[in-house]
Parts: sequence; C-alpha cells; structure tokens
Amino acid sequence: MTTRELVIFGVDGVLVDNAHLRARAWSETLAAFGYRIEPAAVARRLDGRGDRAMLASVERELGRPLGDAVLPTLERRLGDAYQCELRPVHEVLGTIRRLRRTVCAISGASRNLARFALETAGLWDELRPNLFNTEQVAKPPPAAELPQFVAAQMGIPVSRCLLVDASENGLRGGRAANMTVFGFTGAGSADPRRHGERLHAAGAQLVFDRMSELAPLMRARAAA
Repeated sequence: MTTRELVIFGVDGVLVDNAHLRARAWSETLAAFGYRIEPAAVARRLDGRGDRAMLASVERELGRPLGDAVLPTLERRLGDAYQCELRPVHEVLGTIRRLRRTVCAISGASRNLARFALETAGLWDELRPNLFNTEQVAKPPPAAELPQFVAAQMGIPVSRCLLVDASENGLRGGRAANMTVFGFTGAGSADPRRHGERLHAAGAQLVFDRMSELAPLMRARAAA
C-alpha cells in the first residue's frame, strides 16, 4: 500500500473552470497584435504548456517577436474575465478539505494571475502559499521538470505524489516524473468522453469527472 502524501492540482480546468476564458483571452489578445487564431485552436496549443511557451510558439511561427505588451495585455483581459465569470470547479473546496493531505497547485499562468484566479474562486486560503507555475522551470510540461521541482520544494518524494490535471501535457510531465497521475474532465469540457480518451492516451492511470470522487479513488488505489 502506497499513501500519496502530496496532491498536486492543476489550477486550470481542475480547481477553476477557466479553460474557455483563457482560450478566449488569448484569441482576443493575439488578434489585437495581428495574429488570428480561434479559441479552440488556442486551447489545443496551450494544453498545460504555459503562457510564455504559448507566446514563444506563436513568435516562432511568425518568425518575429510580437513585443513585450502581449502578456500584460493577456493578463488584463483575463483578470477582467475572472472577476466577472470565473467559478470554482463544483465540489472542489469540500474535496480539498476532506483529503487530509498536503495539497498544492500548479499553473501555466503567471503566479499573480494564478493566485488571483484562486482568490476569486475562494480557494486561495486552502492552498497558500503552495502555488507553482511554469515560469519557475526551464522546460514546461510535457517535460518532467515542473512536477519534480514541486515535489522537491514540498519535500515529498515523487513516488508519494499524485498529480491531478486536465491537460495532456501536464499528465505527460507527471508520468515523466514517475508520479501517479489522474486525469480530470469535469470542468466544462465540450466533449468529456473524447477529452478522457486523450488523457488516458497521455498516461492518466484513471480519469474522473466529479471532484467528489477523488478521495474514494485515492483510497481504492492505495488499497490495491
């Protein structure tokens, strides 16, 4: 029996229902800088990689920089959207409290924006100060660097960590770090079945769509 001592939650699409807001804000921001892309295409390109990696990929495609104002513009758009539209994932607060485990969160956004999302959703007090993001490592997911960094900072071996993520690259990073990884599809996915299939293909050891299922699933896996 292996008890998972640390549960690492993805912020985006796991703790808060924000994937559509991030995709829309990216689409609108890039359009303002002369690059047209639909929100659905943004969502596919983001997929756990982080905002800086997303911008870098667009600039490589264009063959030129878009300037220093892109990310601040994105953050302003997202901040406005979060204030008006952001909601926590259903049952997530009660789930965190019932786990009786050390918990932390990871995000592809800047720390300030990720913290604002958690504060707006009423979750920051349960997680602070244990928030990490892709800007803290050289290689974002699907590399193993971010999960390994988080485990080291929290002082818990990767073998005793569980990563819960809604992105394929996030799960690949967790698997590359030799963590247990669960996929989550319960945050407004347009097609939960196909989303779940992609998460399984990315290495999820199981996929679930109700946050209240997490604690029972952890107990069952520990007893197996």
